[in-house]
Amino acid sequence: THRCRLLYPPLNRRRGGISNVTRKDMKRKTFALLVSAMLCLPLWLHAQEMDDLLRYSQENPASTARSLSMGNATGAIGGDLGTLSNNPAGLGMYRSSDIGIAGGLGMQYTRTDYLGMRNATANFNASLNSLGMVLSFHASPEKQEGLLALNFGIAYNQLNNYSGSLVANAHNPTSSFSDRLAQVANQRRLLPGDLLAKDAYSRHNWYLVTGFGSYIFNDSLDADRRFVQFLSPLRGGETVYQKLRLETSGYLSELALSAGINVSNRLYVGSTLGIPFLSYRVLRRYQEVNDSRVRRSTFQSLRFDDQIRETGTGVNLKFGLIASPTSYLRIGAAFHTPTFMSIHRKKLLEARAEYNETNGSKYTKSPEGEINYTLTTPFRARGSVAVLFQKYGLLSVDYSFDYYPFAHLDGDDGFDDVNQAARDRLQSTHNVNAGLELFAGPLAMRLGGGISTSPYKEQALASGEKQVAPWGFRYFATAGFGVSSSAVYVDVAYRFMRQDGNSRLYSFEHDRGQFWHYDYAHATFQHLFVVGIGVRF
Repeated sequence: THRCRLLYPPLNRRRGGISNVTRKDMKRKTFALLVSAMLCLPLWLHAQEMDDLLRYSQENPASTARSLSMGNATGAIGGDLGTLSNNPAGLGMYRSSDIGIAGGLGMQYTRTDYLGMRNATANFNASLNSLGMVLSFHASPEKQEGLLALNFGIAYNQLNNYSGSLVANAHNPTSSFSDRLAQVANQRRLLPGDLLAKDAYSRHNWYLVTGFGSYIFNDSLDADRRFVQFLSPLRGGETVYQKLRLETSGYLSELALSAGINVSNRLYVGSTLGIPFLSYRVLRRYQEVNDSRVRRSTFQSLRFDDQIRETGTGVNLKFGLIASPTSYLRIGAAFHTPTFMSIHRKKLLEARAEYNETNGSKYTKSPEGEINYTLTTPFRARGSVAVLFQKYGLLSVDYSFDYYPFAHLDGDDGFDDVNQAARDRLQSTHNVNAGLELFAGPLAMRLGGGISTSPYKEQALASGEKQVAPWGFRYFATAGFGVSSSAVYVDVAYRFMRQDGNSRLYSFEHDRGQFWHYDYAHATFQHLFVVGIGVRF
């Protein structure tokens, strides 16, 4: 099998296939002049920006143990700290003051398939899932009509956990990432001086700048030492072993400041001022090793280490109500405004190429880039129904609708292309959760589950390419139990969750207008245990 080559044949190659006359002695000063978040991203620009938009827009609550064990289907039930971030009308159902805390231990297992080679990784994490307090002010027991309770709550709830790892690796006989870098540099009609200039990091893609600086792809000169084109250092017939490793950590949490009322034990109304907090860190390490049986070049390996750290704070509002027309039926509804979040990003990219002993190695490090931008998440509408079986238990179902086409990014330099790509490729999502709770004296047994549709459209793009969908269909199942008295309660919950998706390593134009896409499939399995304890007073 022969590797794909660039569309133009090389004329001359020195130093393992390159000429370094203009590069070897050039001093390069690094300075950070970032004019666009676009320049901080690899060659799959729109896809990665949309991934950021989706990552911070999606919620996967794991706050209190009771709510989790019932599949988070508590929108019409109330009486739980988790409802402050779901349907704040549930705050009106508290009949006493409450302090609660919950913590979790999770294990995530990710399985990948790239070019027919499968791999798997696992990681563990511990987290504070919920911490909060409710102060309840009730009217006298004799009063049965009108305003019966005014309750205030403050709670920290975890909305998503970003801890995880992933490895995708395979032998690739058809192309190298260095091929793609050289191809893009040629398509953009760049010259070596463009990628060596002092302002290169502010004008060009960082993977191009660091890749050229570390000899991951090279310039080719003709017999008169004039530049012809950029080339991969690998030659026809050589193959590479490719490996991608992702390490992620962080969380999306919310401080909920809420108020709720109880009107005649028939109508409950509440609102929440939500202040979300974001912390996300990712290390993306991509490596290639020349594993050809017969080597025709001096190239041995390449490596990119891409580090991104993002932190942010935002604000949103939530409004909800619960109606109880009969003693056995409750109907709830909630509306969440978009979250308006200010995000600060730091980025660092390092590149290294290894050649044979004669040519040695080359290392390039970018300046540390920083940028600020704002994110507007989708608005959400939620509906809930709960059926109560007197003192024996209850059954609850929640439905939520997330309008993703409304979500977008903003910054001083604009994200018009990214936002347009999001409108073209994203769709609204539908989420259905259900929960069952059965009582036996002080003991409560719980079951739950839920499904979420993919935010990515299924149809192919205008180019005929089928888009990747890192976050696809998601489903989960939950179980748990609780023990309570008039003053103390303890809850235990377990959740199993699976989410499938596929992501793109890179694309390569094999022939004019004919792209090969190097995608890998991944399935994430999560096991989460949460324990909560609370005191009523």
